[in-house]
Amino acid sequence: MHKMRAVIIVIILLTLAACGKKKAPEESPIVPESPLPPKVGLDAHEVIVFKSNREGDYRFYLMSPDGTNMRNLDPSMFPGGAQVDQFVWSAALDKFLFGVTSGSDSDIYTMDRNGGDVKNHSNTPMHAESDAVPSPDGKYIAYVAIDRDMDIFVIQTDGSERLNLTQFPAREAFPSWSPDSKKVLFLSNREGLPNVFVVDRDGSDLTNLSKGSGTDQSFSWSPDGRKILFQTDRDGNKEIYLMDPDGSDFQNLTNHENQDIEPIWSPDGKMIAFRSDRDGGWDLFVMQADGTAVANLTNSPDVEERGIFWSPDSKRLIFTANLGGQRDIFVVGVDGSLPVNITDNPADDSALIWAGF
Repeated sequence: MHKMRAVIIVIILLTLAACGKKKAPEESPIVPESPLPPKVGLDAHEVIVFKSNREGDYRFYLMSPDGTNMRNLDPSMFPGGAQVDQFVWSAALDKFLFGVTSGSDSDIYTMDRNGGDVKNHSNTPMHAESDAVPSPDGKYIAYVAIDRDMDIFVIQTDGSERLNLTQFPAREAFPSWSPDSKKVLFLSNREGLPNVFVVDRDGSDLTNLSKGSGTDQSFSWSPDGRKILFQTDRDGNKEIYLMDPDGSDFQNLTNHENQDIEPIWSPDGKMIAFRSDRDGGWDLFVMQADGTAVANLTNSPDVEERGIFWSPDSKRLIFTANLGGQRDIFVVGVDGSLPVNITDNPADDSALIWAGF
């Protein structure tokens, strides 16, 4: 009798427990959020600088990251026919650097975020200077100067102490500063195919780091200075590599049969963005800094994305895409959010930089 009562009690308890269970809620579909930030003004510490022919000729414009508050950024002091190009933002200087070409002369200029206080920093008539890059500490500017050949020069931001770092009958280009502002990476064909070289700021200790049998390009220091990122075709197709600052410990991050090109670090150094045709067309990809977790952010095999640039918070990227003959600027999040067209203008717009003030 006692055994029968115990069995009945267990059955009742199990029945009550089953009745008490709630039905599992149906999963709601995941709707990607817009990568755009809340609408903000130009004083909100971030702007995008881009080039457009929306007023007839090509000019530079400045806008908020959501595509609003757009205005012309071109200085008006230059003579007709002068070409303004190559905008770069220096947080240490709190200024934009850019190049101005007029006839056979080109110089390096700076101006403040509102287009004022324009200064010529190289001021070398009849010489061509380009690819200006400010040192992270804001004390120097590295650039390419063309006289008899192409060399890498460094000048102090006050225009003093102009120094040729390379001085060799070869072609050197694309200077890139180390995070501590003590060294400059550059590309040179002085030993045959273009390789990645490094030189101290005073011109000493010039070294070929990549020493490859292929063509190297698209190189940069990691934000913490511990690695150098670059693109190379030494394996037969274009791949993305890492190496140590002394040229050791080469790592193929992509190792794919298709082309992986134009890698750029995220500002926090945790991710790398690049372009690849591995999914049938040229798309925008991201991966972790060790080459894992590769993700296609655009998935548009019929549209080619170009001009990649990270947002200061490392959460979004801008790029240019041509849709129906119209080249516009898009923003996409690294979290899988859908790309958003932020210019949507019948003119040609090309992405340049996303500056954080």
